[in-house]
Amino acid sequence: MQAEVPDEWALHVNVGKHSVRRLRRGRCTVAADATIMTVGRAGRMLQFADDLVLVNRPGHAPAGAKRVLLSRFPLLDLPDGARIPCEQLRWMPGRSALAEVSAADPRAVRDEVLASWQGQFEFRAASADTPGLRGAQLGALHGLLAHWSMSDETATVVLPTGTGKTDTMIAALIAERLAPLLVVVPTLPLRDQISRKFATLGVLPLVGAVPGDIALPTVGTLEGRLIDVAELDALLASCRRGRGTTFARRSRPGGLRSSRPPRSAATASSSLGGSLTGTHCARRRRTATSRRSAFVTSSNTTTVPPT
Repeated sequence: MQAEVPDEWALHVNVGKHSVRRLRRGRCTVAADATIMTVGRAGRMLQFADDLVLVNRPGHAPAGAKRVLLSRFPLLDLPDGARIPCEQLRWMPGRSALAEVSAADPRAVRDEVLASWQGQFEFRAASADTPGLRGAQLGALHGLLAHWSMSDETATVVLPTGTGKTDTMIAALIAERLAPLLVVVPTLPLRDQISRKFATLGVLPLVGAVPGDIALPTVGTLEGRLIDVAELDALLASCRRGRGTTFARRSRPGGLRSSRPPRSAATASSSLGGSLTGTHCARRRRTATSRRSAFVTSSNTTTVPPT
């Protein structure tokens, strides 16, 4: 029996039309012999390892079950050895690992997670026998960290298309323990793609650059124009309740300032200043008066520095 388990979120908060999320477990396939039990008059329950339960109706879920998936496909009609696609499953409200927003001090939570990232990043180079980061990615990362160690001036990282610029930014997030991090992108599809990559840390866990059980960052996504300062404060406060935060938005050609509301934005958790055109921007803030920033762009992209 197989089931494609959808994303399981440890934090999911909506602030207006914007979202703040932290992933607990990414989408995966559970392949094991499930315990099949009859429930109610004409119902069936599948119980997998790790306390995962599949039912058709909320009333069929056991009282003590903490991870319950509701299936649109009738489980009574499920043949042996079948595969339930992810599109047929959703988490039962109140019965997933979705954590309530913690009442603990947000800064203390953030500092705890940042401390857990200490020494967790490995500059692991890919070879014929072992996975790792590309040479261009490691070179860019070494150069960026060396620049930040000596200067607060804006750095520009130029990499060829397809080299892995997003994973280089994620590597900088973990290696330098950036909190918070602002990412600005030019298009909606790129916003969604990069938001997802930051939520999962991209390829870093897959190639052994970070441990598989490393604490994941909280990712805030701007879905439109901020209404006022109060909405911005609420959004940033929600980000700080999670783990090391990433926050980004879509950039309009010519900069962020525009008389027309932007159609969307992408991933972030701090100040929204600066102007970009067609580039990714990873910006960090260390103190109230010291900022470090970097443009990460393709070799065939024209970079417009912030005003």
